[in-house]
Amino acid sequence: MDAHIDGDSGSSYGNLFLLIKNSARTIYVDIAAGCVDGCDEAGQQNQPFQTREFDWLGLTVSATESVAGGLCGMLAGDLISAPMQVIYDDPIAFGTGAPGFIDFFPATKRRSPCYGLTSEVSIQRLDESSWKVSGDVAACVSWPGGREYGGVTVMPFEFTATTSSDSSLVCG
Repeated sequence: MDAHIDGDSGSSYGNLFLLIKNSARTIYVDIAAGCVDGCDEAGQQNQPFQTREFDWLGLTVSATESVAGGLCGMLAGDLISAPMQVIYDDPIAFGTGAPGFIDFFPATKRRSPCYGLTSEVSIQRLDESSWKVSGDVAACVSWPGGREYGGVTVMPFEFTATTSSDSSLVCG
């Protein structure tokens, strides 16, 4: 598992990344329980999956969309909202090497079936080396291998990202 906050000065500076790939760890994802749109309609399942564990999953929290410097630009106690994307894949199960997406991003295009139905996540800087990322908001799901609509689902979650005790190793 690889988890890091981009501490380089490039365009991703201050964003949070997580990648689980070929690891003993898995992440459980449930999109069926909170489905609000694109669920089982007339016997035809629109979702790419309902619930499952993934051993290949990526996650990006784009804090730079909300505050200069992203997570690194926040002070202890600051609370912001930002877009987050979960990238999932299982080439054998889905029959494609291209991933699917779960987007917590309300700025979708007007013609998207997700337009106006999703929200950003909340990020709170707890101290010099910890951030809490949480949401009880709706996300837009797309199928692997393309951007086909897979529904909108409410997915409550919370996790804490903690760096070494010296955050200057990460931010700056």
